[in-house]
Amino acid sequence: MHKPRASTLIEILVVIAIIGVLASLLIPAVARARASAAHARCAAQLHDIGQMLQMYFGENHNTLPKVNMMPSLRPPLNGYPSLVQFLAPYHHGSTGVFHCPADQITQPAPDASPGFETYFAREQSSYYWNEDVSIRAVHITDLKDSDRALLVQEYEPFHGRPGESGSMNRLYADLHVDGGVHSVIVIGG
Repeated sequence: MHKPRASTLIEILVVIAIIGVLASLLIPAVARARASAAHARCAAQLHDIGQMLQMYFGENHNTLPKVNMMPSLRPPLNGYPSLVQFLAPYHHGSTGVFHCPADQITQPAPDASPGFETYFAREQSSYYWNEDVSIRAVHITDLKDSDRALLVQEYEPFHGRPGESGSMNRLYADLHVDGGVHSVIVIGG
C-alpha cells in the first residue's frame, strides 16, 4: 500500500507566493477597469443631460438658459436656478443622472458650504453649466464652432490617479461629449 503523499512546506509556500503575485497583478487591473467604467458612466450621464437640453432648446426656440453654476455659494452668484432645477421638467425627479460616481471635492471653493465630500452632495450635481455661454450668446445657434463651445462639464478633473491631474468629461453645444482638452468658447458675430 502506498502512503498518501503530503505537501511539503516549500511547496505550500511556492503556491502561496504564486497566488500573491497573481493577486498583485490583478488588483491594479481591476482598479483601472473600475475607473474607466466610472469615466464612461459620467460621459453617458452628460450625454443624457445633453438630451434634456435638446428638449429644452426645441421647446424654447434655441434660447440659451440662465443657470446658477454653483448654487451653494453664499451670497449666491445670481438668482437663477441650478442645473438640476432648470432641467426638472425633463428629468422628472430622477436626479441620479447628475451624479458622477467619480465625483469628489479636492479643491474646495472658499465661499462654498463646508463639510461636503462630493459636488453632488453640495450642489445636487457633479456637473455645472458654463455661464459664459449664456452671457455671450442668446441662442445656441449664435455659437460659432458648436463642436468647441462648452456647455456643461464636471466640476473637477475627477478621472485620474490621486495627486495627478485627471481628465474631465464635457458636453459641447453640438451635444457631443468628450473627455479631452478644454476648449475655448467661440461666439459667432
